[in-house]
Parts: sequence; C-alpha cells; structure tokens
Amino acid sequence: MTTIIDSKKPITSYEEALSFVESLDISATKLGLSRIRRILERLENPQNELSIIHIGGTNGKGSVSAMLTQVLTAEGYRVGTFVSPHLYDIRERIQLDGRWISKTDFMNEVVSLYEVLWQYELPQDEWPTYFEFLNILAFRYFYRQQVDMAVLEVGLGGRLDSTNVVEKPVLSIITGIAKDHQEHLGSSITAIAGEKAGIIKADVPLVLGAGVPEEALKVMQEKSKRLNVSWVQASQERCKRLENKVSDELSSGQRVWDSVGKMELILPLLGSYQVENLTTVLTALGRLEDQGVRVSKESIKGGLAKVRWPARFHYFETQKLLIDGGHNAQGFQALQTGIQRYFGESPLFWLVSLRNNRPLDTLVNMVSSFENSVKIYCIAGPNPSLYFPSIVLAERFEHVFPNKTRCFKDIRSALCAFESERLMIGGVDCVGLICGSLYTAGDAIQLLTATNGTGQKES
Repeated sequence: MTTIIDSKKPITSYEEALSFVESLDISATKLGLSRIRRILERLENPQNELSIIHIGGTNGKGSVSAMLTQVLTAEGYRVGTFVSPHLYDIRERIQLDGRWISKTDFMNEVVSLYEVLWQYELPQDEWPTYFEFLNILAFRYFYRQQVDMAVLEVGLGGRLDSTNVVEKPVLSIITGIAKDHQEHLGSSITAIAGEKAGIIKADVPLVLGAGVPEEALKVMQEKSKRLNVSWVQASQERCKRLENKVSDELSSGQRVWDSVGKMELILPLLGSYQVENLTTVLTALGRLEDQGVRVSKESIKGGLAKVRWPARFHYFETQKLLIDGGHNAQGFQALQTGIQRYFGESPLFWLVSLRNNRPLDTLVNMVSSFENSVKIYCIAGPNPSLYFPSIVLAERFEHVFPNKTRCFKDIRSALCAFESERLMIGGVDCVGLICGSLYTAGDAIQLLTATNGTGQKES
C-alpha cells in the first residue's frame, strides 16, 4: 500500500482523518529513525520539550504504562500516554490523564501534521509509517497540552524504534526480556536484549523489571556502565500477594503488600505477573522521587485502584469469559499460571486464534496441560494472510483433543456457540478462554461491552 496521497485533498472530518492515517499501512515495519527525525526537526523537535518516561521490554510495557499514568494523574500531574497497539479504536494509543484523545483533537492534530507533510513536499520514501505518524502526532499533542509527564511505550525493540528519538528522558524502564519478534530483533535473548537496551541513555536513570533474565541483565549492565547510567532492578521480594478468596480477586482485584512502602494496595489487574509489574512501577516511582517528582501513598493507592488494561487476563464475570491477548511463550506461561489459580477446577472452553508468526506448538502445549478442557474453538483471524487458518489450528488441536475441536469464521460466531454449548451441558461453572491474539481479544471485548473496555464512555 502506498504511503502518500497522490493529490492533496483537505481533511474535514474525523472519518477522513482516520482514513488518511490508515492509508499509511498499519502492517509496515520499517525500523530506523531517519524519517521521523527529519520530520520532527522541521517541527522544532517537540519531543525534546517533554519530560518523558520511556518504557521498553517484551511483555508488561502496557501494564506498567497504565499504572504509572493513573498514579501520576492521581497526584495531580498532567500526563500524556502513548501506547500500542490499540484494541478497537486508534485513539487508545494517545491518551491524556488516562483518557483517549478526543475525536476533535485527533482530527485537528492529523490535519495539522498532514498539511506539514505536504508543505515540505516530502518524497514517498520519507513519509512516516503508520506508527511513526502517530508517534509524531503524540509528541505534538502532548507538547500543545503542556503535559507534566509523558509516558512513552516502545513499539518494537528499542534501538531503532521511532520512540527512540527521545534524547534525554527523565527515566528509562525495561520491563523484561523474552523471545518475540525474532525476525526483527534476533533469535537469542542476548541479541534481543541488545535491541531493547537501545533506549538506555547516558546519565538517565534506568529501572529493570524483576524478571529480566541473567543473560539479558549482563547486556544492560555493560551498556549502563559505558553510559554512566545509574540502574536498579526491581526486587521480586518487594511485593507479595496477600491471601484472598479467588472469587473476591476476580471481582475486586488482588491485595498486595508493599514491604518498602509499608502499605496494602488493591491491584485490579489479575495475574501474578501484574504483581511483578507493580514492583517495577513502585521502583520507578522511587527513582522519580529522587528527581523531585513527588507521589504520595494516597495517590499510589488511589491511582492503582483505577487501573484498567483490557485484554490482559480480563475476566467478564457475567459471561464467564476470560480474555487474554498474550501471544508469545512468556505470555502463554503467564496465562497458564493464572488459569491454574483461578479456574483450575472449571470446565474450560478455549476460543483460540493465532498469527502465523507466533509459537503454535507452545500454545497447543499450554492448552493440553488442562485435562478439564471441554472444547477447542479454532477461529480464523481478521487478516487471513497473517493468521493460521482455523482448519490448521483444528488439525493441531485434534491430535490432543480428538472430537473436541470446531472451526469458526470469527469471534462472534464462536461466542454464540460457547453460550449455547455451555447451557446445553448445564455448565454454570464453565469458563470460556479467549486467547492467542490481541486483536481477536479486542473484537471480543467490543462484542461484550457497550463501553470501550477501559471504563470510558465513547465520545
């Protein structure tokens, strides 16, 4: 798909603005900073005027971003947040104080940037990609909104990701390192760590997640030493989940004790890995405090209580559906642990879709570890060229679960079948598990709720 409009046409509505951005091709992956740097220079580098927390890592970036945003907002800071991907609305990617950019502001920012690109008559190969355009838009929007802090999530890798145009963040965070996007980042943990470590900047404090493996930690340490970076790794011992009824956790969240802050916290996000992410956030807040960014215990408690991060071990109690967008080996392991804790005795229906560059064997092995599985619904992905066909998924699962697999063209039909079959077997305790694809997870959430999944009403 071309990334340039052949003849300039004025953008006069939100729908036209959205159409233009989508014409930039969401599937384009062109790592490198030359394009975005040239454009930002012509815009007088708004990113250099922002106080930025730059967050990289394989898993956990979004959850850490969401927690930091809510806690800093609760303290009264004006916070801009840039995350990816979105589940169902492009505006999720650019937030102000935890709320999506409005349609009016989105349209105005797109129009402004669109006109700049035409003004400079950039050749086609210098036009930004979809991700770069939104990244630039976020920088300009946060600058115009005079945010006190911008929480910036890396899109892919770190070293060559467009967010890495940031020259001097106030804090760098790397949540964890695992194998993912190996076609772009390398096949080993060490190689991937080298790419992720690209966001480490000279003299900028660094926080590492507790789960960073030893071989990746060495890469981080070596680069930190070269750049005179003060770094700290979050301690897995800092936060402990307090005993609680599983039913209470599902409805109101996890109770967590912070041994450093000496306080009990309620974390609405489920899964033991979220406790680890919380430890990273609390450690990061400590490093921010060293720089004069004050956050009270009351703001930590109040902000965390408001955190929502849809499609990450996201349970819909009324429909008996768990939705999880994890799609790599580490994500599947975390999902397995959570299911064992919360639904280990429940009859399980699996609603599965998977991109064809994801580890199918790992997914099959994870599902096969549950003897209480009743059905495996294999769902075609939204883009046939990028997803395993449902029949391919079914053939793999049929070897483990003979006569238990079914194929579906989309998540809507699979959800209808789940509701029907659950009632037929009298399965009041049956649980449906939607997993394997973040985009399928987003489609499911849209079907299940009239709100946008983060507690916000549509505007």
